[in-house]
Amino acid sequence: MWTMDGFAHLAHSSSPLRPMMKNRTKFTGAALAGAVLIGGLIWNWNRPSTSYLGPAASGETPQANLRLLSPGILSIALRSGFTQASGLSLQGDGTIVVGATSWSPSLPAREGSRAVVLRMTSNGRLANPAVTLITDTPASVSGVTTARDGKSMVYGSSKGQNGHFLLARLMPDGALDPAFGNGGAVLANMKSSMWLGDHAQAVAIQDDGKIVATGGAGYVPGPLALAGYCATARFNRDSRFDRNFGDNGRLLTSVERKQFCSATSVLVAPDGKIVVVGHYHAEHEPSHIVIFRYLPDGTPDRQFGRDGIAQLLKISAIAWGGAAFDAQGRIVVVGTEEVGPTNWRFLVVRLDPNGTLDQSFGTDGIASLVGGSFSQELVAVALQRDGKIVAVGKNGWHGGVRPAEPGKRDEIVVTRLDANGALDQSFAGGGLLMMSSPRYLWSARAIAIQPDGKMLIAGSFVDDANDRATSAIVLLRLNPDGTPDADFGSGVSITE
Repeated sequence: MWTMDGFAHLAHSSSPLRPMMKNRTKFTGAALAGAVLIGGLIWNWNRPSTSYLGPAASGETPQANLRLLSPGILSIALRSGFTQASGLSLQGDGTIVVGATSWSPSLPAREGSRAVVLRMTSNGRLANPAVTLITDTPASVSGVTTARDGKSMVYGSSKGQNGHFLLARLMPDGALDPAFGNGGAVLANMKSSMWLGDHAQAVAIQDDGKIVATGGAGYVPGPLALAGYCATARFNRDSRFDRNFGDNGRLLTSVERKQFCSATSVLVAPDGKIVVVGHYHAEHEPSHIVIFRYLPDGTPDRQFGRDGIAQLLKISAIAWGGAAFDAQGRIVVVGTEEVGPTNWRFLVVRLDPNGTLDQSFGTDGIASLVGGSFSQELVAVALQRDGKIVAVGKNGWHGGVRPAEPGKRDEIVVTRLDANGALDQSFAGGGLLMMSSPRYLWSARAIAIQPDGKMLIAGSFVDDANDRATSAIVLLRLNPDGTPDADFGSGVSITE
């Protein structure tokens, strides 16, 4: 009969049980170490991270060529021959800051794209320096915003199979800010997928200097399937993720299990609440505009919409990136409404601060403007001090399944609405100004309203008159009534 003393003696003797127990101990220890390692990997994988980008190599910054297209309208071309403006902001001294992407047609986009910033004086001349190349890393720019201290935040995404949020901060003189990251620019990995990347579409700077960025982040929901989150993150002033916000500094949000969600605008209210605007859809279903509101710590604001989410289900529409608060805290969103398989029209929407459509604006909160062309897009918006709404975009005739119509050229669109959503008849074009050219395909991407009421608009144009098409930045300034400001760029050489 075995006793406990006998078992203890056997365990410590040279009997066959002793090596068996040692092996069991080794196995248990290895399993525990493996579990700790796997747990650590999972923990690290779930934590979004930033990586530093070195400055561009000396001598790589492209030269800018400034031309006058017509009174009040300038073009800025870079050496590559292809440049597209994506954002516009103003410094306190009137300096104009334009965010843009430049690329070489001889290289694939993932290799040849470069993020650049152009600076101009308030009278339409190139500043010194005129061009800042953000990094040698292939990247594209979505926009730029300037804080009260005069520093400008440029945002976009790196190129490649698995791109990430690109953030860069510039000093008021155009130099990269060495206090941001390790030289002025960082890539932020949202950690949404091991195979798909993410991209920043909009940035807002809080009063405390923290940076809120939003955009899209891809993920794989299953075999042979792709999807996307509306991704929002907050960063400290030094570029590190703010771990007190959301999930380790970021929020990955979807809507009612729909497959694709992409955020395009972000606003920070005076009380610190964060509003994110975007759109979502499932495969083979129409797109809808969605607005999220978060408390300052990133939790959904249950007092907004339905549990923090407001959805515009009555129309099929896309929010391209334009949103703003008015003086009453209402949310103005611009975009495109689908009215047919190949027809779209300009759209302006206003919501009350609680997330419901403002019934005093347009028709039940929606102002739908003329439609008919393949691509009618309002992509940026700014509010005047008197409450009038100014939005810009493109009236296009090219792309998709609809062929270009003979004699039709893409046009820059500038529209101004009264506070109730009606076209402002005192503005050029009866409130809907379309600017065309017999030579160029034009589009507007950003707007800023100066303190004197004049409107600065940045966009791009494509010159396809020659065998080798080129693109450049177009920058124009309008008087408060919508007519071109002839003083802007006066004295600059006229283009050939």
